[in-house]
Formats: sequence, C-alpha cells, structure tokens
Amino acid sequence: MNFVTEASAPTLDAVFRERVRLSPDAVAYKEFDERQGAWRDYTWAQIAHEVARWQAAFVREGLKPGDRVALMLKNCTAWVIFDQAALGLGLVVVPLYTMDRPDNAAYIVNDAGAKLLLFEHPAQWDAFAGVRAQLEGLQRILCLKPLNGAPGDPRLTTVAEWLPVTAGSLAGAGNDPDRLATIIYTSGTTGRPKGVMLSHRNIVSNCFDAIKDTDTATSDLLLSFLPLSHVFERTVGYYQTVIMGCTVAYCRSIPQLVEDLATVRPTVLISVPRIYERVYAGIKASLEQGSALKRRLFGVVSSAPRAAAGGARRTCFGRCSNVWWRARRWRGWAAGCASP
Repeated sequence: MNFVTEASAPTLDAVFRERVRLSPDAVAYKEFDERQGAWRDYTWAQIAHEVARWQAAFVREGLKPGDRVALMLKNCTAWVIFDQAALGLGLVVVPLYTMDRPDNAAYIVNDAGAKLLLFEHPAQWDAFAGVRAQLEGLQRILCLKPLNGAPGDPRLTTVAEWLPVTAGSLAGAGNDPDRLATIIYTSGTTGRPKGVMLSHRNIVSNCFDAIKDTDTATSDLLLSFLPLSHVFERTVGYYQTVIMGCTVAYCRSIPQLVEDLATVRPTVLISVPRIYERVYAGIKASLEQGSALKRRLFGVVSSAPRAAAGGARRTCFGRCSNVWWRARRWRGWAAGCASP
C-alpha cells in the first residue's frame, strides 16, 4: 500500500501534493485524446505541472482565497487540474452540471458569487445568451475548446490563450481543514437550487473513513463515468483515488461505456444500480443475436454480478465500500459485446 495518510494531508490540496510526492511517475489518469484518436496516460507529475500553470493564471487574474470559481465540464483531467489549482490557492470550487438548464446554471453562478467560469464547448456559452445579465459578476470566462470566431465578450477567452507557458511549484493554502472547499448546489427540483457548503474536513474525513472498508489497492484501475459535479463521484471516484494512488480512466460518454469497458479493462467501477442494469440489459440484448451456447454461458457467468448489483441496490445509501464494485466480469461481458 502506498496510501496518503490523514496525518500528512488534512486538506484536499495537501492530499494531492502528498500523492505527487509519493508517486510522481505513476500513471494518475487515462483519457481519450480526440486529436490522436487514442488513449493517453498522464502521470502525477504531469498533472502537478498543469495544476501549477493554472495556479499562476489564477493569481495573475487577481483571485484571492475565498473567491468562488465555477466549472461546467464533463469528467476529464482538466476537471481535476482546475479543482486542485483552485483548492491549493484557497479558492472555493462551484461545480455545474453540463446538462443543466442555462437559467439554472446562471442562477448558481450568480448566487455563489463566482468570479470565473470554465466550460468546455462554445455551444455552452451560446446557450447562456438569454441569461447573460445574471453573469455580470464574472470577471473571466474560459472555454476549454477553440472558439467559433471572435469572442464577442472581452471576458471570454480560451484556456490555451489564458494559461502561461510555464509556472513555478505547486502552491498550498495552508493546512486548515475547516476552510471552505466547495459549494455544491442541489438539483432545484423543489425550488431554486440551494448551495451546500463543504469544508476540506467534511470531504477528507469521509474519504479516509470509507477507505477503511474499501477493498481497493493502488494497483487498481477505475473507469469514471458518473458526473464529477456530484459529490458521490467527486469523493469516491476522485479524492479517494488520489489518497490510494489508483489510476482513473475517464469514460468518453455513457453511450460509449460498454466500448470503453472493453478497451480500458478497469478493475473497479463506481456507480448506482440503474447504470449496471442498463449495461446488463444492453449486453443481454446483443446476445440475442448470438448462439444459444453463448447465452447459456453468459447466464452462468452473470449470476454472481447480478447478485452483487442487487446488494448494491440495497445498500447504496450505506458505506462507500458497498458501491465499489469489481469489474472483472464486466470486462469480459463488454469484450464479448464489442466483438463481432
């Protein structure tokens, strides 16, 4: 075991810095590179270098400890880099759901008092056209992908243009576990979304308590597909993996989940029962086109995972260990489903 200890890292950014110190050359993340058409590995040292670049840009932007910064990204290394850069400077991270309504997202940005917003595609900014009056408090707006033509707003630029080429070492905002780390907003189904303020201690203590009952090792590979904007994936599929030194691969999308399972071959999945049921149903439907022998073999192999999924359904509101579910049999199913 090469886990970060609670004594050495009382804050989330301290956890990250300690992980970088313990295993700088180990693979931290796997992500599909759309330009190269292949999966790419990133070591902890490479991620730390990018975090330092973001921190230098945040400082140049004039952001101070306690300032709110928002992001609207799918799961990716940029999400982690943004988050760790902000936490290391004492900034407060406000995550937004990528599929949220523009008026809902704008309300959250305004209510939280965010000074900076990061999103992925120009289309996301276009969607804010009718609610931009609520975004006047933003001093900087960043797009991860190239823009379509001129920005049209002096605050708007691309990440590539905004980030410095080089940066110094990682910054740390001190080891006070009670400082505010993030504000996570409710879905707003019973009215306007409400912000839940979580300290570093709130999240770090949950991580270390859950790890005590989690059957996971540094050698594990996790496929992440639940949204990092939700506290469940963010805690168990992100911060906990930093503590343990696991490698995380980011699924390209839910429709490509089965294909990514076959390609990445993870040993751990974190999910809610409904996702497992959808994957199971999809694979089973594809087997209807196969031989009777293949269907019978699948029924035998799948009996144990189905029992495990049932257990997760009964205990999904209990310990995190109950929703960490081994994926070795799922890898076989996905490979069989993906093959002609």
